[in-house]
Amino acid sequence: MLTRLTIKTRIILFAGINLLVMGLTLSGVAYFSAGSTSRLLVSQTLSSKLKGDIQAFRHYVASYFGDVTYREGVLYDAQDEKVEGNHAMVDAILNEMDVIATIFVRDGNDFRRITTNIQKPDGSRAVGTMLGHQSAAYQPIMNKELFLGNANILGIPYLTAYDPITDDNGKVIAIYFIGVKKSDTDALISSELRGLLVNIG
Repeated sequence: MLTRLTIKTRIILFAGINLLVMGLTLSGVAYFSAGSTSRLLVSQTLSSKLKGDIQAFRHYVASYFGDVTYREGVLYDAQDEKVEGNHAMVDAILNEMDVIATIFVRDGNDFRRITTNIQKPDGSRAVGTMLGHQSAAYQPIMNKELFLGNANILGIPYLTAYDPITDDNGKVIAIYFIGVKKSDTDALISSELRGLLVNIG
């Protein structure tokens, strides 16, 4: 049938097909390029949020505990009461900021959870667990650096921030930790991409 068409009709037909293919290709490139940009933007936004949340964490500590001190492996508040086991602050953070939160205390060359709003499958708090030397956050913390990155907490992936706390001598004595479930960040990215697809279509 194509052989019966005039040359002019063939040119118009082929040009139309080429334009259609190019349009679909460009739309696909735009979608995936924008998708990558969207993921980067969401990641940067979440990192900024975590940095802000860590600053808010410090204000919570000041409000609930005052100046904390470290003696013989124990973290004390301004009233010389042990911080360990006092969960009012981390529960307030969960309720008001919707993030998981933990305070670790220095325990030898590692760090132990002493208060947290993270719950184990049985509903109990995940206190007493160690950060571990294998944690991606361990070396930055020992270098007195804020760590932002992915971490598995009780088998669940989170986007996290670990903030080292030092004493007057510059020794790291504790860690303030917050985290957002990775599934929540992935849901945000998927939502952004769906919106982008609708706009392209």
